[in-house]
Amino acid sequence: MPVRSSRTEQLTLVPTAGGAPIPLFTQSREIGDLTTQDIFQVSPDGAYLAYATGTVLHVRSHDGTERTIADYQPSALMRFSPAGEYLAAVVGSKYSRQRLVLFDLATGATRELATFYAVEQLEWQREAVVVHAWDPARKRDVLVEVPLAGEPRILLERGASEIDRFVAAATGTRVVAFVRDPARTRILAIDPHGTHDIGTIGDGVTNAAASLDGDVVAFTAGTRLFTITGDASPRVVADRPFIHSVWIARDGRIGYASQTEAAIVGATGARPFDSDGWVSMLRFDPVSAQALVATSAHVWDIAPATPRAVATAPAGSELLGVDHFAGGLVLWTALGP
Repeated sequence: MPVRSSRTEQLTLVPTAGGAPIPLFTQSREIGDLTTQDIFQVSPDGAYLAYATGTVLHVRSHDGTERTIADYQPSALMRFSPAGEYLAAVVGSKYSRQRLVLFDLATGATRELATFYAVEQLEWQREAVVVHAWDPARKRDVLVEVPLAGEPRILLERGASEIDRFVAAATGTRVVAFVRDPARTRILAIDPHGTHDIGTIGDGVTNAAASLDGDVVAFTAGTRLFTITGDASPRVVADRPFIHSVWIARDGRIGYASQTEAAIVGATGARPFDSDGWVSMLRFDPVSAQALVATSAHVWDIAPATPRAVATAPAGSELLGVDHFAGGLVLWTALGP
C-alpha cells in the first residue's frame, strides 16, 4: 500500500450565529511535524487571525479585512505579541538570509527588526522578541534578544544544535533554555542578573511552555511532564507517552494532550479527558476560560467537570486544530481519504 507524503488541508471560519462556513484556503502540504500556530494563529484578544497559504501570510481582522506578508516559507514562524498589538514573523528561506519583521496590527505597517540564518524558534518577551538561530560567523547556536527599539543582543551561545528549545516570559524578561549535553539536558535560566543552572534531566525536551511572567515552566521529556516554579528543581506532574501539546493558560492552568487523551493539571493532579478519537491538539482560549481540544471528529471544551462538545468536523474531514476568532471558530482540517 503506498504511503501518503502529502495531504489536502483546509482552514475554515465557522460563525457561531449560524452563518455559512467561510473557507479561507484549501491546499496540499507535505505530511510532517507541522506546528499548528505556524499554520494559523489567533491574537490573544481574538481580534486577528494570521494564517499561511503558499508563501503568503494573511492577517485577517475581525471585520473581514485582510492584509498580507510575502515570502512566508513552509518552515517560517510567527507569533502575536502578548497584548495583541503586533505580529512578529520570520520570512525568507531558512538556509539563506531570513528577516524578522514586525507587523503593526492597527496600521498594517511592516518593518524589519533583524536578519538571521536558520531560525528555529521565536517567542515574545516584554518589548522584545527572542530568536533561536544559527550564527554562521561564530559557527554557534545562539539565542538573541531583539528589542522593538534598540540593538539585538546575544543571550546565550552554544555549539551546533546544542540549544534544544527555550521559553520566554511574554510579559517579563526571563528566558529558560534547554541545552543538550552528550548524556543529559541542562536547564538554564536567563534574566537581567545573568545565566544560572536550574537542573538537569536525562532525556531530550520535546515540548515546553511558560506562564506569562515566566515563573512557571511546563515541559515534556521522555514520557513525563515536568513543571518548574522559579528556580526550583523540575517536578514530575504526569507520566504519559506521546505528549504533543503543552500549554499554560493566562490564569495559570496547565494542560497537555497526548495521542489518546487530554488533561488539565491541578493541585491534586491531572484531570484526564478520554477522547473519542485521536487527539490533535489542546489550546487554552485566552479570551474565555475554555480549554479547547481537537479530536479527529469533534472540538471539545474540557474545562468543565463534564466536557462538552463545541463543534463537529465537516463530513469527510479530520480535525487538526481549532481556535476562537471573531465570535466563532476557526477549524484546521485534513480532507480524506
